Amino acid sequence: MTTVAMISREFDVSRTSIYRWLYKYSVYRARQVRQIIEPMSDARKIEELRKKIKELEQLIGQKQIQLEFKDKLIEIAEQMYQVDIKKKLGSKLSSGSGSTEKDTGGK
Repeated sequence: MTTVAMISREFDVSRTSIYRWLYKYSVYRARQVRQIIEPMSDARKIEELRKKIKELEQLIGQKQIQLEFKDKLIEIAEQMYQVDIKKKLGSKLSSGSGSTEKDTGGK
């Protein structure tokens, strides 16, 4: 249901009267701007989406700050302890088993 229909029903006014009123008193008519009437639910959804976008942008900003902090922390630790903490691209990773390739004699 459109906003005009809801207004028409709520105030017991014809749709034609509403459009005449909009045409007569709208500040946009003088500027030759096309006026679109949308239901309140659409306007509310748009506002909620704008709020959600703002929240997500803030979250992304916070995560970026955290990443930069961690990178700086790693950089300081590497300088302080003279150890390469960041793994270099292409380096071999250990298997993690802790065993060596020695023959244990248990065969």
